[in-house]
Amino acid sequence: ILQKKIHSSNKNLEQPPKLEKSLEDILALCNQIELCLRTILECTIQSRDSKTYLPFQVSNEYSLEQPTMLPDNSQPKSYASYLNVIKKQVTYAKSIYEILSENVKQIKKTPESMIASQVHTHHTQVQLQQPQMPHQTSKLPPQLHQPNP
Repeated sequence: ILQKKIHSSNKNLEQPPKLEKSLEDILALCNQIELCLRTILECTIQSRDSKTYLPFQVSNEYSLEQPTMLPDNSQPKSYASYLNVIKKQVTYAKSIYEILSENVKQIKKTPESMIASQVHTHHTQVQLQQPQMPHQTSKLPPQLHQPNP
């Protein structure tokens, strides 16, 4: 009888309590809901930005026919036109990225001695551009010279 009690108590220890299992299930569902809500938020932001920065409306229907007119007499563009615009925007963004990357590489390749000489040259130019002091000769036209008393 004692062995049966020990054996039955071991079974109870092996199985997690139903409450803990239920809480774990609820937390897993809450995590899934949170992920879904974040995805919905990102989609909403993407849609809003798309409407803000796209210069025209896109037809919701995918067809080869010309889309119908909108109430404000502007005609939405076909999906194919939309894809062409997006491809151009992506190409433009890539070209900007490449230009910036090339400039960063050039800056990294510039030896520090060149940078130091450029700083020295700039410092010299700044000193040359400083305003003249009153005791220095002025370069005013003769009509504007005032005789000193």
